[in-house]
Amino acid sequence: MGNYERNLDLIYELEQFEAELVLLKDAFNQLLSMVEYSGNPPDGCFFIFDAMQVKLERLKKLLKEMN
Repeated sequence: MGNYERNLDLIYELEQFEAELVLLKDAFNQLLSMVEYSGNPPDGCFFIFDAMQVKLERLKKLLKEMN
């Protein structure tokens, strides 16, 4: 695969990553609202944190590939 094709792949991956982050941000904001309202985190909230960790690792990998 040439450099141009690889760059297009990286751009596509970053756009997809951005869309996933928007969804994750919305979920996180809902979680914060629930905590502010009830004072306690809801069941399953750790799945959101796990998903965030996975996304951060993926971002690190993508940024490393871009360099």
